[in-house]
Amino acid sequence: MARPIDQAKLERIKQAAKELVVNMGYGGASIAAIAKKAEVADGYLYRFYPSKQLLVEDLLRSSVHLLINKLEGLNNENISFRELVYNLFEMLFEMAKEQELDIKFMYVLMNDYNFQVSSDQRTQIRAVCAQILTKGKQENAMDKSLHEEDIFIMLIVYPITLLNMRMKNFFDKSGWNTNDLTKMVNLCTASFLSTKNQ
Repeated sequence: MARPIDQAKLERIKQAAKELVVNMGYGGASIAAIAKKAEVADGYLYRFYPSKQLLVEDLLRSSVHLLINKLEGLNNENISFRELVYNLFEMLFEMAKEQELDIKFMYVLMNDYNFQVSSDQRTQIRAVCAQILTKGKQENAMDKSLHEEDIFIMLIVYPITLLNMRMKNFFDKSGWNTNDLTKMVNLCTASFLSTKNQ
């Protein structure tokens, strides 16, 4: 007979893993440290996640899945490329307000050489970036020479990096508002056209 799953313990494991990855990096967040912080036995954690890689991949998959679903949904709506960018950035701003740890977690993993995003997640991300690239080019909202990587950098990496810099008060600025959102959208949409005019 299968043992019942204690959802509260499972949630503590996930939260502990995110916090330790954010504070110590992927390499510093050991299974033992995660289990200790979550107040569970190592063996209990291993019941659900045979390795740290699989645990962190699962956590990242949840965040990436949210972004991919949002991008796919926006891409399928009858809205302009600019509106797509605005709505995506607005969602990331809301996420940073309500789930600050998730934004930090994504930022750390994007910049940690000890962690590699799974190939299926990279394939998903690339596919949705390709769809957005097609939309932008059809609307003449971007240079024809741009690539899926450019879409990912400007629509995902750029806003997540800016939000993290504000959280760290890097340039003596913290927080963000509607003016920041509009400025980011303007900068981003202009950058997609900048090479077109050269």
